[in-house]
Amino acid sequence: MENISILQLNTNRTQASTETILDIAVSRKVDILCIQEPWIFQDRQRTPDFSNPKLISHPSFSPIFPKSPPNLRPRTLIYVARTCTAQVSLREDISDDPDVLAVDIKDQGTSFLLLNIYNEKDQGESSQHTVERRLTRVHLDQPAIVCGDFNAHHPWWDPSIETTIRAEGLVDWVDSQDLDLLNTPGTGTFYRPYLSRESVLDLTFASPGLVDRISNWEVIEGTASDHHAISFTIVSRKDTDLVDSPLLQAGFNTRKADWPKFQGKIAQLAREDTFFNSAEFTDYNATETDPLDILQNLDSRITRLLDRIASSLTDLVLNASEAAIPRSKPGARLKP
Repeated sequence: MENISILQLNTNRTQASTETILDIAVSRKVDILCIQEPWIFQDRQRTPDFSNPKLISHPSFSPIFPKSPPNLRPRTLIYVARTCTAQVSLREDISDDPDVLAVDIKDQGTSFLLLNIYNEKDQGESSQHTVERRLTRVHLDQPAIVCGDFNAHHPWWDPSIETTIRAEGLVDWVDSQDLDLLNTPGTGTFYRPYLSRESVLDLTFASPGLVDRISNWEVIEGTASDHHAISFTIVSRKDTDLVDSPLLQAGFNTRKADWPKFQGKIAQLAREDTFFNSAEFTDYNATETDPLDILQNLDSRITRLLDRIASSLTDLVLNASEAAIPRSKPGARLKP
């Protein structure tokens, strides 16, 4: 599988923003562009008919719309680069709503589902938003990426939020599908001149099997929309020189720790550790060292020894913790 570059943006139904993000997509060699609130030409003199939507075309991309009723305006759109090596096909069993667009992406034995969401009130008779009327009915039975404009406020992705808005159903569904949030909490994606600060409305979630393969998640400004774009890359498995992001590493759940096992394990590791049993460590006499020399880094031998002690102790504690303390799972309801 080749790396797949994905870009997402709410273009606010403007032609200028659509043209801008297409130019950005070309310059960044994006494979898949997920649009919410796309610009669509509509003849106001006729009864609305979106069976064959007219939009901004581009020689480098092919558009995909949801299979929704022709009288409802499609509010999600995906552009697929003609140079994209992956096979991208519409999931009609999911894409029956103008605000939900799902595609299967397959390439050389690797496949995942991509969901493009615009969370807004129904254009029909229902007053429900997209998450509650459609997304919560979707059960993910394969690796997936879920992205879009969710129009929801929650401290999980915006720590400054005190009162959640339109988020409870989304959070419950994300938890039930075991998805991870890729956003950097607090990084704004939506702005308007009258706002005192940027809001976080545009989100990206991924299945655990895909999270460790996603890199370079970033917010891109200058889109000619009131939203910023989000860009990220799904890295090929053959690109092996990757390091897990510290932001995605779960901490230890000390409430479930087996402390007797931890104590025994750390004592065992200390007895077996080559450094703590070496002459360099056992022959060291702290009373012979001037503490001021250590603070001023005047005795390089002692400085190196203390660095090795700190490193070895860290390894002992970490290895003992892995053996006796389970990992916690970060999520929306995790308290600080």
